[in-house]
Amino acid sequence: MKRYLVLVTCVTLTVSAPGLAPAKSAPKDASESGGMLVRFLENSLSGDNRKITVVGLDGALSSRATIKELKVSDDDGVWLTIHNAVLDWNRLALVRGRFSVNALTADEIIIARKPIPSPSAVDLPSPEATPFSLPDLPVSIELAKIGVQKLDLGADLMGMAAELKVDGSLSLADGALDTDLGVTRLDRPGDQIGLKASFANDTRQIGLDLKLIEDQGGLVSTLLNMPDRPPLLLTAKGDGPVSDFTADIALVTDDTERLGGQVRLKGLETPVDADPTAPVPIGFSADLAGDVSPMLPADYRSFFGTDTALMLRGESHPDGQLDITALDLHSAALALTGDMALAASGQIERLKFQGGITPPSGQEVVLPISGDRTTLGAARFDLSFDASTGNDWDLVLAAETLTRPEMSLHRAALVGNGTLDQSQGFAIEGDIEAALSGLSLADAAQQRAIGDEITLKGAIARDAGGAFEFNGFKLTGSDYTATLDGRVAIPESGLEVDTKLHLGAADLSRFSGLAGQDLGGSVTADFTGKGAPLDGTFDFTLDMQAQDLAAGIDQVDPLIAGATTLQLSAARGLDGLTIRNFDLKGQALSASASGTAKTADSALRFTAALDDLARVMPQVKGPLTLKGNLKQTGTTWSGDVNLKGPNKTFADLNGSFDPTGEADLTFNAALDRLERFVPQLSGQLTAKGRAQSKGGIWHGDVALNGPDSSQAKLSGSFDPAGDADLTFDATLDRLERFMPELTGRLAAKGTAQRKNGLWTLDANAAGPSDITTRVSGTYDEAQGTANMDATGRLRLEGANPFLRPNSISGAANFDMKLRGAPSLAALSGTITTSGGRMAIPSAAQTLDNIAGTVTLANSRANVAISTNLGAGGTIRVNGPVALEPPFDGRITVDLLNLILTDNKSITSSANGQLVLAGALTAGPQLSGRVQFGETNINLNAVSGSAAAAAIPEGIVHIDESAAGRATRDRAGLIQTESSGSSGPAIGLDIALLAPNKVFARGFGLQAELGGAMQIRGTTAAVEPTGQISLIRGTLDLLGRRLKLTKGIVSLQGDLQPYVEFESSTTTEDGKATIQIAGPIDGPKISVFSDPDRPAEEALAMLVFGSRISDLSPFMIAKMAASLATLGRSGGVTDDLRNATGVSALDIGMDADGAGQVGAGAYLSDNIYTDFTINTKGETEVNLNFDLTKSLTVKGSMDNLGNTGVGLFYERDY
Repeated sequence: MKRYLVLVTCVTLTVSAPGLAPAKSAPKDASESGGMLVRFLENSLSGDNRKITVVGLDGALSSRATIKELKVSDDDGVWLTIHNAVLDWNRLALVRGRFSVNALTADEIIIARKPIPSPSAVDLPSPEATPFSLPDLPVSIELAKIGVQKLDLGADLMGMAAELKVDGSLSLADGALDTDLGVTRLDRPGDQIGLKASFANDTRQIGLDLKLIEDQGGLVSTLLNMPDRPPLLLTAKGDGPVSDFTADIALVTDDTERLGGQVRLKGLETPVDADPTAPVPIGFSADLAGDVSPMLPADYRSFFGTDTALMLRGESHPDGQLDITALDLHSAALALTGDMALAASGQIERLKFQGGITPPSGQEVVLPISGDRTTLGAARFDLSFDASTGNDWDLVLAAETLTRPEMSLHRAALVGNGTLDQSQGFAIEGDIEAALSGLSLADAAQQRAIGDEITLKGAIARDAGGAFEFNGFKLTGSDYTATLDGRVAIPESGLEVDTKLHLGAADLSRFSGLAGQDLGGSVTADFTGKGAPLDGTFDFTLDMQAQDLAAGIDQVDPLIAGATTLQLSAARGLDGLTIRNFDLKGQALSASASGTAKTADSALRFTAALDDLARVMPQVKGPLTLKGNLKQTGTTWSGDVNLKGPNKTFADLNGSFDPTGEADLTFNAALDRLERFVPQLSGQLTAKGRAQSKGGIWHGDVALNGPDSSQAKLSGSFDPAGDADLTFDATLDRLERFMPELTGRLAAKGTAQRKNGLWTLDANAAGPSDITTRVSGTYDEAQGTANMDATGRLRLEGANPFLRPNSISGAANFDMKLRGAPSLAALSGTITTSGGRMAIPSAAQTLDNIAGTVTLANSRANVAISTNLGAGGTIRVNGPVALEPPFDGRITVDLLNLILTDNKSITSSANGQLVLAGALTAGPQLSGRVQFGETNINLNAVSGSAAAAAIPEGIVHIDESAAGRATRDRAGLIQTESSGSSGPAIGLDIALLAPNKVFARGFGLQAELGGAMQIRGTTAAVEPTGQISLIRGTLDLLGRRLKLTKGIVSLQGDLQPYVEFESSTTTEDGKATIQIAGPIDGPKISVFSDPDRPAEEALAMLVFGSRISDLSPFMIAKMAASLATLGRSGGVTDDLRNATGVSALDIGMDADGAGQVGAGAYLSDNIYTDFTINTKGETEVNLNFDLTKSLTVKGSMDNLGNTGVGLFYERDY
């Protein structure tokens, strides 16, 4: 930042530089207040990541120059602003070699933040020491007044905002420095800095008086992050000649001195015969000590303790000799001592430093470094060299138990030793060994890649000429290695590098986490080369071997499996770049290339081959080859590229292009056996075209020809400004290959033009069955708005591929408009349909006469659709749906007199209403109630024809034709894996009401049931409750009518209907029960007894009330006939019931063995009657009157005049 501030300050100096002044004085003109001079300043001072803006420059060529505003910006914006800067100076003084300024002031300087740093070159100092002296400038500098009325420092600059006032003066003339500077806090009265400093070359007299005062919470204590931001006082004061100068230094916080001491300069004694005018050697010393821990964060205090001290002793001689005789820096954890000596020639005579870090208590100490908390168990440092005893040097650096949030390290060590020969320069050589052990990284990917141990060994050398050599350097990890031999020389011609590198990794999977891919395999590589980086020249060879490579990419891994080798040899010199050889060989993929690159004469040849395209495209088997030949003549490139695949598939591209914009390219391609990619298209697809560019305008034509006269043509042009004129014309013959319901040709044509950022589109399409579409309108790129219309008629059959095994037919008309910025809010219009039909095989139903309208406006769709169910009844769907997330909606579905049947076991009627409400993508709620009318359950249907049976699983279709597979696909018989989520679960709250008239018949069963069920939960976890329970019923078994004791129809979790019927008889031998239970499409019959006995004995008890051993042959034959009845359809009884229209019909025997006939029917929805007549002439009539769902009145009367009345209460739980 200091560099930037110097540049900005120089603006006010530069505007008055003599080189910019005219030969003669001239009146003020436009250039003085801006114009050319302002542009010159802005352009000269601006640079990479730095922009200077000058506003209101006035008097640039006079003795008083002013700038109203100056701003300095970087990529993040303005960071420095100067208001009302004034330079009042004496131009004539320059003639006398003096730069004399009366005043350099500014009303306000705002430094909002730190500037973004820019990379800059670093100038290394010379190794020779030189005595201190002031610079000998070509002119003297006198600044009589330096002033900034307000210096505004932003909070982003130093962590807190501050307003300062700066006053002072500066004189640097005749080898003397004299400065007086004062800084005062405007926003905190009392905080101030004062500096007075002087030095004269002739008297060698030094004067220093520095004083910093600030109250609690000041700028300096905040910047240093001192605990509690204490009051602060810093002084440094001294006066005297260089040969006898002492400066007293003190740092005080909270009225307690924390650090204090002296810095002293003292002239050393010289021989008696020494030249009295010659400079004398200077001895220097520094002694600073104190308890600095109260000024440090709590974590750092154990490192420093209560006694931190620095002691330094040394001598500086006029000839450049430097001798540091003693250095001692220590704190509670740190100890560093050492000494060194440099000869006048700059050679090292003695170098010895020793130090270490030891926790004052415990096992570790927190290091006082910025960033995350870092602890250390121990450290040791030792460096020694003494030319008086030989040329040997030794270095030891070790650390133990280093811990940071992102890593921990058990031990790190670096050991080096060798020789230093300074007889003819600085020639050093030696061996280096380094090791890291117990390395643990928080990032699992980094840990796996690096491992927990790393070692490095090698030898280094620097000869007298300054060339560095690295010999036998080897880096070793868990299962990876790197070795390096190299030489770096810096001759007069520039930097030269010669290197040999070997890399090896036995298991690339360890780098998978870093790469973000599942890597695999092993690799070794050898690199040998040399070059001159400053010249950009090089000559190298690369030889790589790999085995079983894997990149974790399904399309790539088959290409790099097995053994892979890569050889590359290339060179770059003054005559250009030469690729001598590029050769890649793999089990599947191979490639080679060679060529030269020169400014106006280049050539490149390349080939590539894949052994079998099926590795990446299973539809195609056979090799794939790519060849190319490119040549540059002057500025024009020309050549050809050829791609050849199996089955007469190819692509050729040839032509020429020029960087100036001239180009002429042609291409020709063919793809045979198109059915491998699009099963509906059988034959060849060809593409031909040409693209030309002249004067920056491109013209192109492309022609596609496919099977059965299908074709497409695209032509047009566009210029550098972006204006374009495009046309297209396409036809697709035999549309029935994609949509079997539509036979004929689909054709489309149109134009698209762009002029001054405005696109105009006009396109239309037509097909069989009155398919028409037209899209027209404009789109303004600058405004981002559209004015588009789309009208037409589409066939609903186009949706069948997404509806299978269901299918839909019919037409839909649409009239849509897009007005404004493309979005759903800008889309409006209607979509209408009528006379549509949909088949739903899984439900054995059709939806007929589908008619409706969908209206779009304001990001919402209003739906109004009605349809007739094929078996009877009407469904109406109405309501709005938002077209933007979360797609709030309220859709009402009305069910009107629906006839529900699976055409096998169940027939029913239903009325009701369902409502789907809420956010459709965030779990909407489906609620409502459905009232069922008379329902008939035919249990005999489960033993129907074989045509109703499920298709057996496990059938393998061998050499299946495309037509046969398409048929199975449309029938929903091909299982495919789902590739996406099934969407959010829908909440359920649906009541299913069937109070009575639910009849179950079959297997000799006649039963009426009633009740209610509730479906709750979600579509992901359905929770059905309730049941349809027995009202009345009998079971006909061997001519004997048994009264049902239990009857239930319920829904299981997957909404599969489940039935359970039981009838029991009790005799002196026990209780026998027959049960019909299971899913409605496959109930099972079982007979059991209590106590347990064989099924045939339990059946004998049910039918005859006797043991099977007591049955006559005739009874056994009748029992066999009864068993047969259980396994067949209803037979004559069902036919008679259907003919008479009654609800129940029973023909059999009573308990006394007399023949009887019984029938029952509903007189109204809640009154049921039945009668029984036997062969004895006895008659009985029963009447059931349902007052409520739980309360029933029952009455009976027989031919003998006996009557009875009962009140029954029943409640299901």
